[in-house]
Amino acid sequence: QTRGFSWYFAATLSTADAAHLTAGGAVEVDFALRDGGPETIKVSVRRIGPEENGRRVVVLESTRDMARFLPYRRQQAEIVWRSYSGVRIPRDGVRMVEGVPGVYCLVAGEAKFKPIAILLERDNYYLIEYAPGPKSSVLPGDEIIVGAKDLFDGKVLT
Repeated sequence: QTRGFSWYFAATLSTADAAHLTAGGAVEVDFALRDGGPETIKVSVRRIGPEENGRRVVVLESTRDMARFLPYRRQQAEIVWRSYSGVRIPRDGVRMVEGVPGVYCLVAGEAKFKPIAILLERDNYYLIEYAPGPKSSVLPGDEIIVGAKDLFDGKVLT
C-alpha cells in the first residue's frame, strides 16, 4: 500500500449509470489487468461531471497498489453494481419439505435435509446463502442428492 499518493481513473458513463454514484462515495471496480487480472478494488468517487449528450465523466480515486496500476495508462474497467457470495447448487436438487426449500445431502450414507435461502436464480443452478455454524446449512463440498425419490431425513442410501 502506497501512502500519501493517489491515482485517478476517469471514465464516461451513461447518465443513468452515473445516477447510481455519489461524489464522495465508494464503488467497486473490476480492472482487466494484463498481468493476471481481473482485479476488483474499492475506489472513491472523486467527481461526477455534468451531463453531455446523455453521458457523464466520472473520476475515481484510489491509493491502493499504485505501482501495480501505474503501467496501465489506458485501461478497461467495469463498475460492479451488485455482487453475490454463496454456495452454488444444482436446481434439480432443490425440494420443498413442509413449505421450506432445501436440499437433501448425503451424510454418512444417509439423506439429511438442509434448509436453504436462495440468493440468486439462474437457468440450471441457484446461489444460496453460505452460513456456516451450528445450524445444518449447506457447505461447499456437500454431496447434494439430485435424482433420488421418496427421500426423508435418515433414509439410508446405498
